Amino acid sequence: MARAFRASSLDRERFRLFQQPVYFALGSLSHPMWERMAKTLAGLFSTIRVEVYEGRHHFDPPHRAEPERFAQALRELWARSETA
Repeated sequence: MARAFRASSLDRERFRLFQQPVYFALGSLSHPMWERMAKTLAGLFSTIRVEVYEGRHHFDPPHRAEPERFAQALRELWARSETA
């Protein structure tokens, strides 16, 4: 799979054209790779909202650990999407 990722070519400008809201939940205890991914995505999507869930890890993901907060974030995202 890693070889396939290295061999692929993504047109990052196409991501920048995407104007719908994007949400990325990040656990503060997750591997630094996830934070780097969030920063990469923030450079691609102008409408991204990165939310850090303190004390959470990718083995204890936000949607499972704090479902009410996560659901509220999605409702807000969808509401923004309807007005965009």
